[in-house]
Amino acid sequence: MKNYELEIRDFNAVKIIGKKISIKFGGNAKKHVQNYLKNGDGQFLQGLPTRISPDEDLICWMGESNLITKTFSEMPGIFANKNSQVPEGFDAMDIPDCKMAILWIEGSTPSLEKGAHNLLLKHLRDTVYIEDYSLGFSMEYYTSIGFSILDIENPKYKFGYFLPCKKR
Repeated sequence: MKNYELEIRDFNAVKIIGKKISIKFGGNAKKHVQNYLKNGDGQFLQGLPTRISPDEDLICWMGESNLITKTFSEMPGIFANKNSQVPEGFDAMDIPDCKMAILWIEGSTPSLEKGAHNLLLKHLRDTVYIEDYSLGFSMEYYTSIGFSILDIENPKYKFGYFLPCKKR
């Protein structure tokens, strides 16, 4: 059983800092994300004094779609203050002030991201908002609930899919 909650919020400008990779359409960045988490990059960024995302949360920024090469970029990382310096060897994307649609998904299994984009669009139809692709990105947000802190007796995972939106 999954629970869904759509939130529309005024999203303040942030910088996402992480490690970017190019992926073929239909491809999967799972190995890249696992490497980011295991090789110390994720732990290093969790220690940044300008980090503003909660402890142990992981954000995967997706954007830079290229229809010619049939690729897009994905970058696992953290939210940091918009004026943060980017550590050497890391990448960053500036996310401007915007209206953000967030679909929170809770369930008893970790694969909550599957179909999240289309689910968000479906839930958005019942509001006065539509997707805003002009900013060119979306984000997967893996909370510490389940993904790094798991109650084995009562497994619960919480995942968010973020997409800029605007009024119809």
